[in-house]
Amino acid sequence: MDKVTRVLTLYTELLKGEKINKTIFSFQHNCSDRTFDRDIEDIRLFLSESFSPMNLNYDKISNTYYIEGAEYSQLEPLEYLFIERVLKDTSVLRQDELNKLLSHLLSNTENSQSLVQSKNSNYPEYSTPNHNKAILKIHGDLTMIIMRKKCIRIKYSNENGEKTEQDIIPCTIRSDMGYMYLIAYLETEEYPVFYRIDKIHSFKIIRNQTSYERERVIAFLRNYSTKPLQMRSCGRFIKVLLQCERKLYTYLFNKFRDIEIKQKNENMVEVNVTADEDDLLNWLINQPQDKITILQPEAVREKLLQMAQKITDKYGGRV
Repeated sequence: MDKVTRVLTLYTELLKGEKINKTIFSFQHNCSDRTFDRDIEDIRLFLSESFSPMNLNYDKISNTYYIEGAEYSQLEPLEYLFIERVLKDTSVLRQDELNKLLSHLLSNTENSQSLVQSKNSNYPEYSTPNHNKAILKIHGDLTMIIMRKKCIRIKYSNENGEKTEQDIIPCTIRSDMGYMYLIAYLETEEYPVFYRIDKIHSFKIIRNQTSYERERVIAFLRNYSTKPLQMRSCGRFIKVLLQCERKLYTYLFNKFRDIEIKQKNENMVEVNVTADEDDLLNWLINQPQDKITILQPEAVREKLLQMAQKITDKYGGRV
């Protein structure tokens, strides 16, 4: 057996959750112990360079190798239907990408034939999103760039529909309200920016991230990777400390997803709000001045004051 076939056989069995005994495998595939050791190191190197979360472990007692957490099992029909429902309702993927992905999932689902017959008779047609872009492919390419810790130059459509370029430090990809967003830092900005993936026309690698840039990405993932962020295309992410009446807090909580109470008393609540800058400012300027106060940062207070001044300049009065 040639090396490629042998290594693929070994890797496939490990992925299935099998425990591979070194002596037995070497005998069955007519290879030496040293050859087996080299094959194991090749697989370890592959897992490392592909940033795989899986670990190849060795059990000294049984002289076996295994991948922790690797266990093959088919989806149950209800699990498949749940995933399909989510994918269809979000309407993120193009029709051909959705069909291919669902086909792969269906081929790994129990009793798939009966499921197909039931689905064909009951499910409505899927509506392809208007952008008609290969989001699955773009998502895969961007994910690899993020894993390899690269900085990229993207060309995208801004809020006015104009194409522009920016050099960015990619952090992660998130989904919100039927869109996929690339979250990234600009070199000179404190907070990250959101880019709707369907608005990105092209991107290219320009360099490796510096150690400082990697630390910024890690800090973002540590603090916000599991938080429910509210995003919009080309929006800017800010964190503001507010003080408001307890009655107004209910509206604040329903409007924004990432709310952290710092302290409260019988009448007032002090909270950190993490949100898109424009969404937060537009909401704040429409609130009663005596019921909510921006405590920090000062820059946000200044921006709100400028917005109010423009309104008074246009319609009269004073701030």
